[in-house]
Amino acid sequence: MVGATGYNGCVLQVAVPSPLRSLLDYLPPQTIKLESSIESCNLVGRRVLVPLGSRQVVGIIVLIATSSTYSAAKLKEAIEYLDDAPLLSNHQMKLLSWVSSYYHYPIGDVFCRLLPKSLQEGVSSKLAADIVYRITAKGIVAVGNLSERAHRQKTLLNVLLQEDCALSWSEISLHGITKSTLMACIQKEFIDESVQNKDVLPVKFTQPSYKLSGPQQAAIAAIDSSKGFSCFVLQGVTGSGKTEVYLQCMHKVLRENKKVLLLVPEIALTPQTQARVSSRFNVPVLLLHSGLSARVRSKLWLQAGKNGPCILLGTRSAIFAPLPKLGLIILDEEHDVSYKQQSGLRYSARDVAIMRAQMNDIPIVLGSATPSLEVVHNIKTKGYIRLWLRDRVGGNLPNIVLQDMRGQKLTAGLVDESHAKIKQYLDNNKQVLLFLNRRGYAPVLMCHQCGWSVLCPECDAKVTMHNHQQKMRCHHCDRSWSLLKQCKKCCQSELQPVGVGTERLLEDLTQIYQDKTIIRIDRDTVSSKKRLNAALDAINTQQADIIIGTQMISKGHHFSNVGLVVVVDADGGLYSIDYRAVEHMGQQILQVAGRSGRETQGEVIIQTHHPDNYLLKALLDDGYEKFADILQQERAQVGLPPHSFQALIRVESKLEYQAKKFLIELKKSSSNMEGLSLFGPMSAPMPKINSMYRFQLVIQGKSRSAVQQWLKKYTLLADKYARTFKCRWSVDVDPIEMG
Repeated sequence: MVGATGYNGCVLQVAVPSPLRSLLDYLPPQTIKLESSIESCNLVGRRVLVPLGSRQVVGIIVLIATSSTYSAAKLKEAIEYLDDAPLLSNHQMKLLSWVSSYYHYPIGDVFCRLLPKSLQEGVSSKLAADIVYRITAKGIVAVGNLSERAHRQKTLLNVLLQEDCALSWSEISLHGITKSTLMACIQKEFIDESVQNKDVLPVKFTQPSYKLSGPQQAAIAAIDSSKGFSCFVLQGVTGSGKTEVYLQCMHKVLRENKKVLLLVPEIALTPQTQARVSSRFNVPVLLLHSGLSARVRSKLWLQAGKNGPCILLGTRSAIFAPLPKLGLIILDEEHDVSYKQQSGLRYSARDVAIMRAQMNDIPIVLGSATPSLEVVHNIKTKGYIRLWLRDRVGGNLPNIVLQDMRGQKLTAGLVDESHAKIKQYLDNNKQVLLFLNRRGYAPVLMCHQCGWSVLCPECDAKVTMHNHQQKMRCHHCDRSWSLLKQCKKCCQSELQPVGVGTERLLEDLTQIYQDKTIIRIDRDTVSSKKRLNAALDAINTQQADIIIGTQMISKGHHFSNVGLVVVVDADGGLYSIDYRAVEHMGQQILQVAGRSGRETQGEVIIQTHHPDNYLLKALLDDGYEKFADILQQERAQVGLPPHSFQALIRVESKLEYQAKKFLIELKKSSSNMEGLSLFGPMSAPMPKINSMYRFQLVIQGKSRSAVQQWLKKYTLLADKYARTFKCRWSVDVDPIEMG
């Protein structure tokens, strides 16, 4: 280290968006005069515009040093500070530093790319003053005098009257009120608009009309009485009232003028969750997920950093939002694989949430009917506290039966017994839900003459037929082509769809149940929030008789009139080479089964070619706890997680031998470490995607620290080999998918 001479006592250590694994040193901008005391600079956590090569980029000041390993003459000057005050708090800085270290991801990309996009681009972090609306004296008089023709205006005035405070447009719109109605009331001077902060009022909470069950009350008491960090696992069957426990615990935290972070696994679950939470509290409920525009995301992210009680509802990326005085974190459906980012920074929102709760010394609640095996293991080994909700509130659990498909005639993918049950429930004016986690018309297009099937030329995968679009589509690289009319091997014109997807199921059932309304919910049909809401409204208002869907409808939704659920094909998880597939299969079956009989007795039919499978029988006969216990024992016998710890090194290249050579050399360079095993190089389960050959190396250790030590030692070497062999590579710590 050189002395402080030439540095004026201050060197900015900046995280910049780049693959670099260290901070970069910059001198402060010359135009800014700094006092001699570094503490008085208050620069840590601010954004700064800095030169990087020929570009100018937005970075984050992470540390202030008095000197650098480089001479002052070699350091570039920062261009300008972009914030008047730190954008990231000390808690956030500490969390992001841990994320970079634990997941072995470049620190600059962690700090910068987890900001909303507009803030990454240097947009001002100053929030515009909110425009709020309040009912006037004239409006109060008008409430009782408006005619029935003006019922929309009357609704708006009643909302403002009942809330007894100024509301923003986002809060008003939750009541289904349009902008034109608002403007009409402003013109008539029924409503006054002003630029001001919303009144800070005592937190109001609407208690439920029903009495809480004993287990619910016990769970609430346990969480409310916790002091400091505790990890609670709220395990309850679907419909057991987990959400009400969340709401009651939120109330205590909000009354203390603190904030709550509520995470859900899918964007599709946010509208109904926001509506339910907003109907119970008078505090802001901020929505944060990737489906919002860049401008809206930035505004909500900044609003979350303001003082005062609020609830932040979001998907996995919301875990990084600024939340001063955070008092409680809740993760609903903690087992869901959507909480794990599968590209770029491969973080687990669940694990980051637990670390954030620990750093903030606050409780965290992990809710699930089917907890992950890692969480079940941590209940036994790390002191996680399990809280049970074993019974449904106001209803009984559905009757679940395994339906043997072997040797039976299939009509629209269903056996005769399933069709008979569907007709029975439809005749009783109950809705039927068919679950098939395979979109498209058919997963294979095969020649009837020679057996040749259509493969994607860029991937090691069969293409999926989409009949309505007259397309063939690869669901791995997303390329599509017009339907082939002729076999490329024998030139016969007998290409036939094999298997059933949601599109084909809809087509076939439409012919069988011609007088019924059937809707399909998958990524092909509800690609926008508007379409999804329309489909869910059709279900909830009983305009749909039969619902066909993928995993999008398997969790979180409350369909009060669904009496029968049919799992069209439950066998996929039994065939996978991924050791976690059976666990995910069991969780998914119970999740989709939970959509049945929410208010009346329901029934679930699980179609399978393996009705005697010991895991399926354990799941249905003895419950999820027994199912999970069997899987835990099997994993323990072969030393798989959660009884060991893993990381994956994934490599891809346009040249197969280079990708494989990368991992061969990396493994060869690795010294033997006690308690650590390396498996591979091996082809990925999908060896080729988008013209890139894919290989992987599994690092498995008896302790987490052993895996972390290996990664810390060899990631820099991997960076070097990537340049040598012209490959792309990534590290996945605690992988949940082996593909």
